[in-house]
Amino acid sequence: MLGAAALAIFTFLRDIRLPTFIIPMWLIAIGMVMIVSVTANGALQEFDEMAGTAVALYFAIESLIVSIIGTGVTFVFGGDNPWPLVFYCFLMCAINIVGFFILKKID
Repeated sequence: MLGAAALAIFTFLRDIRLPTFIIPMWLIAIGMVMIVSVTANGALQEFDEMAGTAVALYFAIESLIVSIIGTGVTFVFGGDNPWPLVFYCFLMCAINIVGFFILKKID
């Protein structure tokens, strides 16, 4: 969410240059790597006997969600500016945070 906030600030200030776009993208990428690898391991822990199928299904569903939401956000905000990326990053972070607290409440 920090990378999305930085990108939003630079976009709002109309100061999008290569460094002001790349550095927030690095923050976003680091967050994705940290979350996705841990999430996949935790989600697939119960499927040891069919790990290959479970991994393929997990990433197929993830790709479908990313494609549908990413395309929809690009249609809404236009593809000629960073706003679709900012909104998408905030939306996915918010969904993960809400999901975390729901799961925490269930346990």
